[in-house]
Amino acid sequence: MNQSIQIPAKNQSNMGAYHIKTASDNVVSATSSRSTHKSYDIVFRGYPDILDVKQVGELLGVSTKTVYSLLNEGTLDSLKVGRAFKIPKLYLLQYIKVMGHAQQQG
Repeated sequence: MNQSIQIPAKNQSNMGAYHIKTASDNVVSATSSRSTHKSYDIVFRGYPDILDVKQVGELLGVSTKTVYSLLNEGTLDSLKVGRAFKIPKLYLLQYIKVMGHAQQQG
């Protein structure tokens, strides 16, 4: 079952549709026609405001090793608390938006 959500964008006219994988392995179609609040409710249901590496991996459907690679190369923004990476939900949404644009252009 596909559900539509919005990922916030500064320039909505450049916003296209793309897909993200949720923790329940459902594919969610992201478009610019829904509210940001609904995006949070659908994508991040059951997750804290600040995510750890394992949680980001679950949401993206990738391994923790891949998440660490994204963090270390600076592709995915994060905060460091001691030696641990912490990823606010907003940073993950920004990453998804950027990757959606890159896939459309490439």
